[in-house]
Amino acid sequence: MNAGEAYSFVQYLANKSSSGGFIKPEYFTDLMQRAEMEFVFKNYNNNKQYARNEATPIYGFGMSQRMRDNLRPYKKTYVFTSLSSGSATLPSDYLHPTGFFADYYSSSSSTSTTESLDCGIPAFPRKNATLVYSTTAKSVEVKLLEDDEFGSRVGSVTRPPNNEYPIAKFVGNTAYFAPTTTSRPTLHYIKKPDGAIFGYTLDANGDAVYNPTTSKDWEAPVDCHNELCTMICQYVGIHVSSDTITEFSRYKENTGI
Repeated sequence: MNAGEAYSFVQYLANKSSSGGFIKPEYFTDLMQRAEMEFVFKNYNNNKQYARNEATPIYGFGMSQRMRDNLRPYKKTYVFTSLSSGSATLPSDYLHPTGFFADYYSSSSSTSTTESLDCGIPAFPRKNATLVYSTTAKSVEVKLLEDDEFGSRVGSVTRPPNNEYPIAKFVGNTAYFAPTTTSRPTLHYIKKPDGAIFGYTLDANGDAVYNPTTSKDWEAPVDCHNELCTMICQYVGIHVSSDTITEFSRYKENTGI
């Protein structure tokens, strides 16, 4: 559903005429964006749902095709084209990593032998040997480590990082790499939502009329839009102190339909 349909649907569920759940149109953009961020958080990995001795939440990215599809619109790839002393700035919309790789080039040599006729006498061929060099490129994993392990590996004598086995750490909005010559680090990640917008104009009665030109829809798959509306209804139910709206929203979320 588009932003206008979402607005109408939530207004219908909130039943503005009897419960007082009317949402002012200027608030709906913020509600859409907060619901979408919560949707991404829940579908990636909600750490509040971890059980003791069990590091698996109720919902977790990668646990099923459904969860992967839910977050597919938020997956993005970023190539660090240049490193400054082994560091680079993370993309501004970065949230969580899903994969991290770099290019590794290995060289090899082989001997190529050719035969030629010496002075035109076929019985005495002469062999010419040529040394041929070739370079092979492959993708290798960049191991993303915490500060202590990163420092330990950098200072390791037996297991230092190299271009075939590079490592990285994230501090603030900066990525640090070892070795500093890591080639084309490529980060696959979950990005922040672009931010849905409910654009509208007011008619003669002061009612909001959906404007598709100034609106931006949710990035989430279309079959998740009801869930996002349900999240908004939870916010509305709390705001207007309506137990009916809140309980309905929780029921829809718990049953997943």
